[in-house]
Amino acid sequence: MQGNISLEEQYQLTQWMEHDKENEKTFKQVQAYWMDYSQDHSQAKKEVEEKVFGQIEKNQPKKKQVQISGKQLLKIAAMLAIVLTSSFWAYHFTNAEGESPAIIEPIAYIEKSSLAGQKITTVLSDGTKVYLNSNSKLIVPERFESDKRRVQLIGEAFFDVTRDESRPFQITTEDFIINVLGTSFNVSAYQEGSNHVPVKEGIVSVKTDPFKSVELNANQMIRIYADGNVSELTKVNEEYVFGWINQVLAFHDLPIRQVLDKVALWYGVEVTIEKRALPKKLFTASFKNPTLNELLLNVSKVYGFNYEIKDGIVTIR
Repeated sequence: MQGNISLEEQYQLTQWMEHDKENEKTFKQVQAYWMDYSQDHSQAKKEVEEKVFGQIEKNQPKKKQVQISGKQLLKIAAMLAIVLTSSFWAYHFTNAEGESPAIIEPIAYIEKSSLAGQKITTVLSDGTKVYLNSNSKLIVPERFESDKRRVQLIGEAFFDVTRDESRPFQITTEDFIINVLGTSFNVSAYQEGSNHVPVKEGIVSVKTDPFKSVELNANQMIRIYADGNVSELTKVNEEYVFGWINQVLAFHDLPIRQVLDKVALWYGVEVTIEKRALPKKLFTASFKNPTLNELLLNVSKVYGFNYEIKDGIVTIR
């Protein structure tokens, strides 16, 4: 009700309401009470009190003055409080005009996801084009609000954002927040390892905590490490960071284990290493839409290992 849950939680709320009409009804009832509670009802309360006390005085027969004990007085006060409270809510929800608190229709949230080894393209309601890399998830509203465009990303995606200066575009990830007006850039925000934000066009603001933000221009990028530290601005290697959009698998000075991690993500396979030791040299190469066997054949020649592909599992020997 305060509007401070994450987009993923809002998506879960949407799913819960769509699952059962009674859930949606419950949500709207709670929302009505919440909104009504925050309003000033002093005038309505005063009118109810006047009506209730006026009715009591009108119907009260004239009696001799009697002494009432403190205990009896408390009982009367408690009963009167119940009467006033009940009367007030009955009056407020069934007043002469038949008005009820305005209900804000909740925005439905959609989850767009790609499986391991799969890449998908989607267009958002504002025209923004998003390319989702393998094993990634994007949570978006069915419609953007009037003053902002906010999405949540887990994984990697390339955004080509439609420019709208009245509604900034915001991407939230587990470790950082990105704000833009209209530009194209890549965001890698997988939950493990270091992540990066390279910019192709325009200006991108990256905030890693409430007090630290970095502004990037075209052809600049930063890395955000698992410990929260941020690298210096560096020049973009377009083939390495943007190549995946055009089915180019590129490696730049990566150790063998990171190479194999990237292979596992790209093809949606599991990689196990039985070989005790592999050379520590770094690997740099690029391939245009290679098959898994073609890629492993090249890598195995550089690092001197044998491999087997069986039932979605690559075994390095």
